[in-house]
Parts: sequence; C-alpha cells; structure tokens
Amino acid sequence: MSSTAESDEGTEAEKESPKLDKGKGKVVELPSPPQLSPPLPPAKVDSILPPVPTAPASIMMAGIAFPPSALSNLLTRAAAEMPLRPVRVPLLGEYPECFSGAEFVEWLDKNVPAFEGSLDLAEDAARDLTEKEGLLRHVGEFGNQFEHADDAYYQFRPKAFDLEGKSTETAAPPKRSHIADNLLKRSNNLVNVVTKALNANSQNEPVHVRLRHEAEEADKIYRVAVRKLDRQRLGLEERIEEVLKTLQRWEAERLRAVKTVLLQYHGTLANLPKAFDPTLERSATFIAMYQPESDLTALIERYRTGPFRPVPQLYESVAHDESDVVFGIDLRKWAEGGWSALTSGEEKRDIIPPVLTALLDALKGAYTKLDNDAEKRKAWIYDVPLPVLHHLRESLNAVPPNQPFSQEMLAKYDVPVLAGCVKLWALELDPPLALWEGWDEIRKLYPTVGAAAKANGEESEQRHIQDLQAALQRLPKVHIFVLNAIISHLCSLIETTSTEEDDDVYVSKLALSVGRTIIRPKIETELSIQDRHPTLLFIDLLKHYDDLLPPTIEKKKRESERRVPVRKRTAPVDMRMSRGKISVGSTTPEILVAQRAAQKIISKPVTDAPPPAQEKSTVSPIQMTTEPEAMESPPATETETASEAQSASPSSVAEDTNAAPPRPTFKEPPPELDDMPPRPSFKEPPPELDDAPRVSQPPTFVSPPASPPAAPAEDRPASPSPAVAVTPATPQNPIKALRRN
Repeated sequence: MSSTAESDEGTEAEKESPKLDKGKGKVVELPSPPQLSPPLPPAKVDSILPPVPTAPASIMMAGIAFPPSALSNLLTRAAAEMPLRPVRVPLLGEYPECFSGAEFVEWLDKNVPAFEGSLDLAEDAARDLTEKEGLLRHVGEFGNQFEHADDAYYQFRPKAFDLEGKSTETAAPPKRSHIADNLLKRSNNLVNVVTKALNANSQNEPVHVRLRHEAEEADKIYRVAVRKLDRQRLGLEERIEEVLKTLQRWEAERLRAVKTVLLQYHGTLANLPKAFDPTLERSATFIAMYQPESDLTALIERYRTGPFRPVPQLYESVAHDESDVVFGIDLRKWAEGGWSALTSGEEKRDIIPPVLTALLDALKGAYTKLDNDAEKRKAWIYDVPLPVLHHLRESLNAVPPNQPFSQEMLAKYDVPVLAGCVKLWALELDPPLALWEGWDEIRKLYPTVGAAAKANGEESEQRHIQDLQAALQRLPKVHIFVLNAIISHLCSLIETTSTEEDDDVYVSKLALSVGRTIIRPKIETELSIQDRHPTLLFIDLLKHYDDLLPPTIEKKKRESERRVPVRKRTAPVDMRMSRGKISVGSTTPEILVAQRAAQKIISKPVTDAPPPAQEKSTVSPIQMTTEPEAMESPPATETETASEAQSASPSSVAEDTNAAPPRPTFKEPPPELDDMPPRPSFKEPPPELDDAPRVSQPPTFVSPPASPPAAPAEDRPASPSPAVAVTPATPQNPIKALRRN
C-alpha cells in the first residue's frame, strides 16, 4: 500500500511539474530522478529528546550563595542607585554608565546584609562577579581583573540583569554533541583572545609613544580650533563694519532730510507778507549754516573709540615657535627661523617675508593695467571692504609654508585690494614695525601742536633727522628691512607718477591712511587717538627717505657682519698670584697684568738675542731676589750714590751697555719691570716674623731691663739679621723678664 501511494504521488508530481522550453518551440519532458535507497539516517541531535529544564544553580559571592533572580534584582538596584557617568579613555572613546570599583564595593557593603558590614567580603564579592561570573566589565584596560580603587572603572554587562533568562535560553535549544560544544567553545575563546590582543596593541606600546600620540592629537585639535576662532573673528569684523557703515549712511540721510524739510518750510514762509522778511532772513542764515556732513563728522569724532586694529588669533605650538600662517606673525621670531633653523643649523636666507615681496611684485605688475597715474595713487587711499581683503588674506594663509606664492593667484585681484592687503598685513603684525616701545620714543621727537618754532630751522631739521636715525637704529634688523621695502615702493610710485594734485597733499593723505599701520600704541586711550606723530613720522620717512633708511640699513649691516671674537685657550694658564708678588705693595690688577706678561715672555722663545745677553738677562732678576739683607738697610744718600757712580770705571760702564742687547722679540717691556721699585722682590720672611712689625720702620717697643743696652744706630746695619735680633720675648710679659734676671 505504501509503495502504491508513493507511486501515485510521484506521478502527480510529474504531472504538476512544468515543462521546459528550449527556445525553439519544443517542449522537453524531464525524467524523474532515481530514488535514493537506502535513505540518509536522521541527525543525532533530532534523535535525542530535549532534557527537562532544571532550576538554575545558585551563584556564589564571597562564599555566600545567591539565587540568580535575587542577584539580578540586586544588580538592578545597584545600577539605579549608584552614580553612573560616562568615562572617556584616550584613543578608545567614551564609555557610558560607568562606576568605579570603590563605589561598587561601598554599595555592596551597605546594601547586602549577609556581608555584615565587612569591606573585605564586599570586595571579594565584587571580584567574584567580575572575574568568575563576568557580570562586570573593566573599562579601558586589558583583562577583566577587579580593583578596589577610584581610578578603575567598570560597566554592567547586559546579562547581569537577566540571569534567569540566560539559564532558560541555554536549556531550551536541543543539546549538541560534545564535539560541537568543544568547537564552539574553542572558537569563542579564539575570537576573544584575538579581540583582546588587537585592543591591547595600543595599550602595550611604550608610555612615551602613547603620550606623544595623545599630544599630537590634542595639538591638531587645538590648531583647528584656533583657525576656526580666527575665521569667526573675521566674520565679526565684517559684520561690525557693515553695521557701522549702514548706520553712518542712515544718519547722513536723516541729516539731509532735516535740512530739506527746513528749506521747504522756509520756502513756504517766504510767500507770506513782507512783515516776516527779517525773521526769514535770520532763519535762512541759520539753515545755511547747518551742514549735514559737518554734523556727522563731529558726531563721529565725539563718540569714536579708535581706529581699526585687528587682533589675529594665532596657533602657538608648544614644541616650537613656527607659525602656520603669514598674517599676524612676530617678525623677530620669523627672522630667527624657529625650530627648523635650530635643528638644521642653516641661517634664514630671506630678509623680508615672502608674502610682502609677492604682494609688492603683484602691485608693480598691476599698475600697468590702470589707465592713468591718478588711479595708481588712489589705490593706496581707497577704503576697501573687509570681505574682499579677508578673502585674499585667507588665500595667502592657505599656502603651505615651504611653497612660493603664485603670481597668477594675485593677478586676479584689483590694485586697491592688493594695496589694502599690504596695509592689513602690516596692521596685524605683533608687535608693529616700530615696536610697542617706539610709540612713546617717537612721540618725544615731534613737538605738540602750537609749539613755538626754533630759531634756526636748518639746524633743528638736521638735529631732527639725526634723532629719527637714532630711533630707527634701535629697531630690529628685519623691521627696518620691511619698513624700507614699503617706503621705497611708495617713493618710487610718487616719483614715477604725476597728477594735478600736489605731492605734499598726496603724501599727507597717504600718511593718514598708512601711518597707523607702522606705529600704534599697545592700548588705545582718549589721548592716543588724538596723537598726530604717526602721520608726521610717515611724512618724514617719505620726504627724507635717502637721509633716514639707507644710512640706517648700512649701520645695521655693519653691526650684523661684525664678528664677536671668541677666546680659545689651548693650554691651561696659572692665574694664581705668588706671595712674593703680593708683598711688593702694588695693587692686585697690576700684579695680575705683570704675571700674565711674564707668562707670555716665558712661553715665547727668544731666537734673535745672543747667548751671553740671555744669561745676563736671566741672572739679573735672580741677583735681585738673593739679597734680602739689602732691603733692610737704610736707603743710601745722594752723596753715596754719586761717589759710587764716580768710582765706576768707564770700561765697566761700556761692558754693562754691551751686556744689555736689544730685545727684538718683545713689543714692549713687561709691565712688572716698568713699574718696579728700586728693590721690588726679596725672599719671604721667616714664619715666626709674620706678626712682627714691618722691617722698614724702626722698632717701637722697649727692651727688657735685664737685656744689655741697645747698640748705637750706626752699628745697626752691621748686624747680620736685625729682624731676628729685635724679636725677643714679648715685652708686655713681666714674668719672662723676671725669670731672665
């Protein structure tokens, strides 16, 4: 029966199966596949009945058994009551809902009565939950060890809140074979190990490498934030300029409308009878005196807060002083070269920043596109809107430091924009070209308004130019070169162009427009706004260019090219002073000079002098030092020296003159021999005579009564050693004197 039923089902399946078309309109019938015999055995998993679910086992914490449901409720309470917070780990990210190990131990100690207030049991329970059960996850560290500390953070795993669901889920599916279970466990362990190893690569690197990566990442974030802040500053300045110009235009229109209404009202009153003519004449005078432009200028001068002075926000690196922009820089740091110049040892070749050179070259090329000379001159006076200048500024800042500035990019801008960008670049320098200290120094060189002129105008002007040269001489070298580049460009523009306007008038306008870019105060006050010396300084720089800047540059070049001598000692030099030199009585500097000269004489060989002269020259100082007794004798009188001179024979005098040959190797005699007294050197006195009075002075003490009478004065030089003879026992001690008696 079963075979027939199967055959019937097979025939029905064959009838119901669709017939395939080969594409030529022919239907081909597919034969049924042969029946497999015997059939495949069923899987082993299907043959095993699912086991009866058992109650979940208890979980041990610090030796105390807890049911899974009670433990899940306990951990749910802990997650709700403890202060969970996000914790950020460097290079790994932010982990939400974290708590420290100390907080979890403290919570277990307070909320689990079975621990009986024991912190050790609470710590063991937290360790079991983390390391054995895996219900807590250690954040930002390799491994899953528990630490009872405030800086060790953990998270609850999802299974910690549903321990019963975990046990039922594991019992519901059919039981697998031991081979499949072992394979699954091995694969899970392998995946965990590989994941932990990959996550631990960043943690196992050296501390200094990890800190360097973190510092570079923080520095990059800081750089981007500074650039964003500077762009916000540019947008704020543009908005303020737009608002102020709009308010100025509205105020000017309001004042003109007031005057228009007054004139119309005056015209209406003029049609009245002639009795109002005197009143109309007075009102016409008052209306004519009312000038809207003058009132607007007075309003601006009354409430002004100072000229436009931007404050750029620069990125300052912690490691070096190099800047990644060309606006708002410090020219002194730029001239030093920064960190790259210190590491490479090469000096900076550029004297002027390349951005200024590129802008001035672009201006020279753009002058040819203008129609007349008047437009060339007006390009430096136009008030260019800030959005256009900021666009060019950002384009120049975007150029990498080691790449040149493209003239094709600058050729797209108009001449007033290029000139305004030069003024903006000089205005953003920190410090300005004349330095912050130059504001007060240069203000002293210009008299106040209304001061009396000096009598001699030529002498005062010459003195004024000298004072300006001295003030410019105190500026750094790079500041003078940059100032010279700008002033020379403007002087060339004035000399090569000619207009109907007088040059002095144009120079005054130019000074009002550019003067504040060269010199400005560090802090604007009500008094500094009124100062006129920036304009006067710029006028003097243009009019007296040949007398001010080129001579100052030459002096600066000579100062920079002057080499500082470096003293190199190839041999040790004894700088100590001998006691014999100190006892001469000369001052210490003279003794040092004499000792150094003597050392030079000894170290320098004498080749031109004959041998007998060398012997006598070396013996003479020894003879002077081997006669200390002669120093103690009284000085000879003039008659004795005269008789000795007469007794000397002429032959001996001739021998002495021949015995002292010239010294060609010495440029000058030693200082100690020139300033030496008649008998400057002698042997050191005996040690017992250190406290005795000087030998040159006669003794002032009284001899003891038992000693024989002192010798006469004329016999005193005959004694071999008068210094020893006058040093008996201390005369102030009467006991020793009595013992001698």
